[in-house]
Amino acid sequence: MIDKEDIYKKLKAGGHRITRQKMAILDILLDNTDTMLSAGEIRSRIPMQMKIDDATIYRNVQGFADAGILESMIDSSGLNLYKLCDSSPHHHLICTECGRIINFPCRVDFWKPYLKENNFIESHHVIEIYGKCSDCADK
Repeated sequence: MIDKEDIYKKLKAGGHRITRQKMAILDILLDNTDTMLSAGEIRSRIPMQMKIDDATIYRNVQGFADAGILESMIDSSGLNLYKLCDSSPHHHLICTECGRIINFPCRVDFWKPYLKENNFIESHHVIEIYGKCSDCADK
């Protein structure tokens, strides 16, 4: 489970101030830990009485990613999607119907022999498997 106080500590350690805008965006991300959201979707979920412009959302989302608390991916239409990340290495099962994200553990040892065999030095990796979650498959 992702702890809000741990996120605040990471942000503060990285020199970020904890503003009401950051707290509002984080609350939305905390309420949607199993779904990746676009900046526009985050914007649409911010309470009407809170005035946050698009630039502030994009700037904060980028700051969160730089601080290592957000993971991102690009969907099939080229849109950046974000969600809070936990500290354990993992990959994603992504439902193409509802957008639900299911994490599964990263087993780095799986491809290490291929790296060695091909004299390849990995910098990073992303594994995303698309399909339907059990809820959508049952519909």
